[in-house]
This record gives sequence, structure tokens and C-alpha cells, in this order.
Amino acid sequence: MPGVSETRDSMRNFILQQGLDAPVQESCPLRFSALMFQPRLVGSIILLAVILRSPAVFLGLSGILWWNVLIPRRFARGMAGSFALAIGILLLLRLGTAALVLQVLLLSALAALIFGRFCLGSFLYHLLRGRSDIATGTLPWKPWSFTGPQSRSIVGEGKRRDLSASPGAVKNRSMTTRKGDKAMRFMMVMIPRVYQPDTPPGEKAGDGFAPAAEDVAKMMRFNEELAKAGALIALDGLHPGSKGARVSFAGGKPKVAGGPFTGAKEVIGGYWMIEAKSKEEAVGWAKRCPAADGDVIEVRQVFEASDFPQDVRTAAENPMVREHLEKRKAS
Repeated sequence: MPGVSETRDSMRNFILQQGLDAPVQESCPLRFSALMFQPRLVGSIILLAVILRSPAVFLGLSGILWWNVLIPRRFARGMAGSFALAIGILLLLRLGTAALVLQVLLLSALAALIFGRFCLGSFLYHLLRGRSDIATGTLPWKPWSFTGPQSRSIVGEGKRRDLSASPGAVKNRSMTTRKGDKAMRFMMVMIPRVYQPDTPPGEKAGDGFAPAAEDVAKMMRFNEELAKAGALIALDGLHPGSKGARVSFAGGKPKVAGGPFTGAKEVIGGYWMIEAKSKEEAVGWAKRCPAADGDVIEVRQVFEASDFPQDVRTAAENPMVREHLEKRKAS
């Protein structure tokens, strides 16, 4: 039923626009109804205040809304509170025409929120924060582009809850969005300047290296955005090359060389595994990373089983490996 799907899409987009985690389809109506309770209540009070032309009601409502602004992510309430305050003052000053203009604007924004599932305050908030992709991607008429969070995993507490899979191991993995759109996996590989062989000794990461807490906090805010958008599958940071080793092969024999890798052109420092609809969307996420000057992020698409011909898929299919990975995911 297309109408039902489109309704669920607009609900999920609205929930994501409010800064909440991407919901599963079944929970959308309940969560959406809970989020809309306050706007409907506030809208009724504003409509009453407009009919009564009461500055007291507008000023009182403004105070309540601004009190709510003290709680994080309440930019929209701040906007509504400012409009209510301005209208109340204009009515006290008997500037009826100016007050009427603001009333029309406020009622229009509320109508768009309650009936159109479009929150102007959240839209402007994301634009001001430089998150135009979220602002435009969560518009109510946009088709939903992410699967539910239960198919994602985030690294936490030192334990991975999901693994990148081989072609044979992704046979049962759901990689499609609504209407059959392909959800591709991409690896964003971080190549930090401080890990590179040509970095000056005083700036290069060595034994005992740890990033600054401020830099980690910035990066975690970026990781949180990935998680909230439902795009994050896994992530990890790597020790400097001085703690690693390289195994090269020549003549059928392996040769081991310990780090640091002085002959290497690029040394990776970590990665993100994400899902995106296109390479452009994945590159868009990489561009938003709070990387340091000189850092490089390489974006590479991950093979899926469907990318290979049937004989390769048959060769890659290994029930024991798939079962092992599924057990690791569940643990």
C-alpha cells in the first residue's frame, strides 16, 4: 500500500529530524504520536490566544516555551517562544497589524508541523549547524533511505557487535531499502598525517601515542551523527605502524617486516563501515568528518555477494564461516 508506506516514511523522517535514533517501522506511529502531543497542545493554546487577542496568554506561553529551551535540542520551541513573546509585546503596544502578521506566520508553521509533519525550527537548526543533508533528507515527502537500527551495529565498550562480511557471508544480509533501492556498504579509511612516514619526527605519532581528548570528543559527535542517521555499521581506530607488522609475499614465501613502515606511502589509522545509497552520499559523510589538517579519508565501496558472478558466489559460500560470523554478531 503506497499510501501507508509514504505515511510511515514521513513519520520516520520527522522522528529523525528531531535528533532521535532512526526507528523501526512498527514503532513509528507510537513514537510519532508521542512527539506530536506537545505541538498539538501548544497549537490549541496559540489558536485560543489569537481568537482572544490576549497578550497575557502569548506572554505566558512564551515563558513556558523558553523554559523548555533549557533542555537540549529545543531550537524549535525557542523560535515559537520568540514569536509568542513578540506577538504579546506588539499587542500590548496596540500594534495590531504587526501582531497579526506574526500570528499568521506562527499559525502557518504550526499547521505545517501538525498536518504536514514538517518542523521549521528543526529544519533551520540543521541548516545553521551545517547539516543540510539532514535538513533536506528528512523532509516529509522524501522517501525513507535507511533500514532500522537493528540491522546496524556500533562498536562500544571494546566489543564489536557486527563484522564486515565476505561475499559468502552476506547472503542473508538485508541490503535493500524501501522500493528496492540498494543500500551499499562503504569503508571510510582514515589516513592520518601523524601516522605517515614523511611526517616530521616532532609531529609523528610514536609509541604511547594517544589523541587529544578534545579531538576525540569532536570525532565522537561525528560518530553520533552517523549512528543517529542509521548509517553506522562499525568503526575502529588503529595503533601507529610502529606497533604493527607487514607480511609480503614473493615466490610463494611470506616475508615479515616490523613497523614502522618507512617505505610505505600511506599508513591507515582507522576506519568506519557505513551504509549509504550512493558513493556521493558516502563522500558527503567523509567531508563532514572533523579531521585534522593533512589527514586524508579514502572512501571505498564494499563488495556484496550480488556483485559477483554465480561461480564466484558459489566459491565464496562457506556455511561454517557464515555461521561463525552470525554467532559473533549475536554475542
